[in-house]
Amino acid sequence: MSGSLRALVRQLEAGLSTLQNVIQDCPDDYWDAKDNDYPFSQVAFHTLFYIDYYLHDTVEEMENQDFHTANKDSFRDYEELEDKLPKHLYSKEFIRNYLIQCHALIQNLELDGTGGKLGDPARINNKDMTVLEMLVYVIRHIQHHAAQLGLRIQTKTGKEMDWIGSGWKEGWDERAVKRKTSSGSQR
Repeated sequence: MSGSLRALVRQLEAGLSTLQNVIQDCPDDYWDAKDNDYPFSQVAFHTLFYIDYYLHDTVEEMENQDFHTANKDSFRDYEELEDKLPKHLYSKEFIRNYLIQCHALIQNLELDGTGGKLGDPARINNKDMTVLEMLVYVIRHIQHHAAQLGLRIQTKTGKEMDWIGSGWKEGWDERAVKRKTSSGSQR
């Protein structure tokens, strides 16, 4: 892995760790409560869904991965890909499993080692972006929503969001979660 890609992976991991922290800090009675716009669980799902989306070459590749086929009830009709208000709610266990799945996707980025280059056009969307810009876009998207959710938690509980400067910070017991990837469907 090149130094540039390694730096991007470490920042993706830091953003995902920040999201993990705010999800863990969310009180259970607040998880599905509406707070001005969308419930916490929908914002968490949206953020993870678009990490997943942008780290695949095609929608079909994303939909056909093992995690999606094992959790068809949670992904249902892929409402995130349509221009409509989300209606589904997601269990914290499913979100935990999805976050760990997204972390695995980030860890497996090997663009420079497989012939891909950061300057190549991004393939998943119709935007005029390089792979480098798309990865920075994903980092910004994670941080945008993690900050929103962190502020919600701080307003509700008084607990301030932790700063994670770089890399992955252990949170949930990932080995236990990986054994349960087929559980955690919608409540």
